[in-house]
Amino acid sequence: GLTVAMFLSVVKLITVGDPNESNYLPFFFGLNVLANDFPANPTTWYVGCYIHLLVAWAVIFRRMRPNFSTFIAIIAVEVLTRTVLLVAGRDYTAYMLITNWLLVFFLGKSVCRHHLERRQQKPATPGPSYSKAKIASLSTLGLVCVAFLWTYIVWHFGITTHNPFGRIPASSDFLTAFATACSVTALYGIYTLGVYGVTQALPRLPAIHFLAQHTLFVFLAHMPLIYWLSPWLYQYVLQGWGRVLCTQLLYFVVLAILSSILLRLIKLQPIKAALSARLFGHSN
Repeated sequence: GLTVAMFLSVVKLITVGDPNESNYLPFFFGLNVLANDFPANPTTWYVGCYIHLLVAWAVIFRRMRPNFSTFIAIIAVEVLTRTVLLVAGRDYTAYMLITNWLLVFFLGKSVCRHHLERRQQKPATPGPSYSKAKIASLSTLGLVCVAFLWTYIVWHFGITTHNPFGRIPASSDFLTAFATACSVTALYGIYTLGVYGVTQALPRLPAIHFLAQHTLFVFLAHMPLIYWLSPWLYQYVLQGWGRVLCTQLLYFVVLAILSSILLRLIKLQPIKAALSARLFGHSN
């Protein structure tokens, strides 16, 4: 992440004379969340959010079981925090803060616990049997219905295009913020469960596994690459499916390949083991 920030500083100093100092805020314990704006490279905020997530997990989340009461509590915290920040006009802070992703995080934690418990069951232990294909079919149907329904709602109620959150019109600023906050949580939860329902039935394809391994580097590096290549690409590749294919190849596949090459060259495991031994007294 720091390498990406320094690369952008050099590029922006040469092109526009601005070193993009805000890109470094996420590396100071996520201080970027105090500013109601994205860093100049709007992907580096992820690093700050990740630091918050690690600290929150170490102190609180790893001790919490994802049961019904837990989900009610985290949904309440997520919605109310987002509502207060939206009322205060701090949309970007609401988006970057760890509370924006609580439901999605605990859904993942719940799925992980479910799989671990299923693995630990004895073969003779009876349990509910669900057809993965049936779940995938219902999830696909559900996602399509939600996508069309939400599009209709957006058009019908005239939800604003305010970035990063739109606004659902209501009789007061608080109700507008509260309705918007609830809809964001609902959409995050529905799409997360729906996509999981579809993908859990898919085979473990090597290409998908490879791309999934390198999404962190892709996420951090794609914006600098877009800044660098887009003017050239848009000049020679007309808008349409051809450009879509080119952008997917350049900003996803090529970066994933570059990430795999870097991991082979850097060999992170010995570095992680050495840091673990120095910080915690062991190499595991």
